[in-house]
Amino acid sequence: MTKYSFQGYDGKVMAKVVGRNLQISAKKSYEVANFIRGKKVDRAVNELQLVVDQKLAIPYRRYGMNTSHKRGIGPGKYPRNVSVAIAVLLSSLKSVAKEKGLNEKNLTIIHAAAHRSSRIMHNGRNRGVRKNMHFELVAKELEDKKKTTVAVKHNDSKVEKKETKSAVSTGDKLQ
Repeated sequence: MTKYSFQGYDGKVMAKVVGRNLQISAKKSYEVANFIRGKKVDRAVNELQLVVDQKLAIPYRRYGMNTSHKRGIGPGKYPRNVSVAIAVLLSSLKSVAKEKGLNEKNLTIIHAAAHRSSRIMHNGRNRGVRKNMHFELVAKELEDKKKTTVAVKHNDSKVEKKETKSAVSTGDKLQ
């Protein structure tokens, strides 16, 4: 049984997957986790494929000190190895959700976390310590946002109708 940093897991409406001992960078994993959190699984897979093709850059918020500026997002890079590894985890997450009977199109990533694991010592000609990461993903089935009309009264007693978008979920709000 693996330990998760995510608390409040409900097996009926959520799907979880963890990648253990992945040979990916810790800093890049952190940035990609922040990039995909809160997105639908299909959209995240498509965007990670664009990152691999170097058509979409991941914004670097914490570890982007000497990173070049990308148009529209600020400092950003194209972390290819991390994107490929997380895309594999996302496809596994979709299959777990399908197995549980959840709707794959409404799956939203509510938890994405990267944790350092134990370091691997590699001997021989290319000796040294290798990087190693654990990566957790939890997705929940959320309904699409729908438009609702709200009546708004002004001081001069005129009533206007505004359309607003409201997220309707099948449980708690995103944390």
